[in-house]
Amino acid sequence: MLARSARSPVHAYLLAGPPGCGSELLGVALSAALVCPDAGCGTCRHCTLALAKEHPDVSWVVRSRAMLRYRSDTAQSEEWTVERVVREAALSPAEAPRRVFVVPELQLLQPDAVPALLKTVEEPPATTAFVLMADSLGTDLATVASRCLRVDLGLPPTEAVAQWLVERHGLDPDRSMATAIAAGSRLDRADLLAGDDDFATRLAAHAGLPARLDGTGATVATIVDELTAGLDEVADSLLDERHAAERQDVAEQIETYGMRRSLLDDCDHRQRQERRRVRTDELRVALGALAGTYRDLLVDGNIPLERAVAALDEIQRVAEALERNPNERLLLEHMFLHLSPVR
Repeated sequence: MLARSARSPVHAYLLAGPPGCGSELLGVALSAALVCPDAGCGTCRHCTLALAKEHPDVSWVVRSRAMLRYRSDTAQSEEWTVERVVREAALSPAEAPRRVFVVPELQLLQPDAVPALLKTVEEPPATTAFVLMADSLGTDLATVASRCLRVDLGLPPTEAVAQWLVERHGLDPDRSMATAIAAGSRLDRADLLAGDDDFATRLAAHAGLPARLDGTGATVATIVDELTAGLDEVADSLLDERHAAERQDVAEQIETYGMRRSLLDDCDHRQRQERRRVRTDELRVALGALAGTYRDLLVDGNIPLERAVAALDEIQRVAEALERNPNERLLLEHMFLHLSPVR
């Protein structure tokens, strides 16, 4: 449908779906099709640059703070704000048929910035198009969504992800299914975990944490220290080598082609965001393993119903709180202090 639409583009697209559904990859491909004279041949200069996120007429609106704001704090800032999007959307394309603005994580738009973006999205210049992405849409963004061609995306079935891991990474069926479940059917997360030889060991360690609880704050502090240090180690092992290669590649492009040096800052920002996502994902795996332990104890009759339900409710509360960027350590300490010790 999008391939057909690229031959006669609309002014705005909205790719809506949960993290790991592939919306960013789809956004990259769509941006290339929108600047390509042949609607996405995949081989021309426009496509090559757009697919590498280097096309001068494709702007990726990367937020530099917790939310995408209306204006920056300083007049000379190069940060992406809605004010800057509105201003640059009025400019003519440099070499492609149109300018394309790609806005990931639309759900993190500040409410007071919505009206300005709405006005630009619903009535952009004829040579400007928008590709918006969102994990979820609140009521304040409903009007923006109504001005776009919306494409709803979903996660593939767990069985399909497991089969994909077998074909892509050669994993055995049992490990591929465990990895797909731990990844929550997210392809990006599953791809990372597939090359993580320590994943099964960590999963068993997370599941065994309730057996270490003894009701004391000292034990809780030790467990939280180990768990948070482990989150950093996982992020380092999964991302450091690839991030270093990405940064070197950007630096070489700047040196070779004279591209703007702020591309390094953009790269650093994307990598910090990815690191935070990986840590949070790993923490969710740990919470899932904890919940699995209490469910197994309940099924086996080794813990009273009310204690098991209280533990599962506490774990669920922490999982939901992660969406609000809380103080991670305090959140985990509170959880472990309220979980029932088990033998």
